[in-house]
Amino acid sequence: MMVPAGVPVTVPVTVEHQDKVYKLVEKRKFTKGLINRMEGKETIFKIKLPFTYLSINKILSMNWHERAKWVKKYKQDVGLFLNIQKIPRLRLTSALIKVDLYFKTNPRRDLGNYEPKFLTDALVDSGILKDDNSKILTKRTEVEIFYPSDEEKTEITIRGLYEKN
Repeated sequence: MMVPAGVPVTVPVTVEHQDKVYKLVEKRKFTKGLINRMEGKETIFKIKLPFTYLSINKILSMNWHERAKWVKKYKQDVGLFLNIQKIPRLRLTSALIKVDLYFKTNPRRDLGNYEPKFLTDALVDSGILKDDNSKILTKRTEVEIFYPSDEEKTEITIRGLYEKN
């Protein structure tokens, strides 16, 4: 399969999310991601991903090879959707992040198992954040879980400051 014309892709497309990408591109359901609102040097991004991430318990139960494979694939998928939504790589120097997770099913979920460690790593790898240390992420990332939902998805809101070079 070929990526539709006009869609910037700099990371490999994984097989699992390839069909979702094409459906989103064809139907134009994806958002441009960037909220056109600037308050001085502060900027706000809304990013939508058509998938969620695994709980920490599930990740830790994998052997090291499966875990490394999953982390690499997850980071690639996040990078792909950041490219599709044309999120600028500002390398934010201060940020607050809110993550909303939407699940189709309604089992009991422990909120502490959904800390977005690999999501923040993916945001650093893709150039959205300069780093994910405590000087840049000044407060703990807020996570909310919603279910049941029509589709599994992740909505990320980033409020950050950046320095223009």
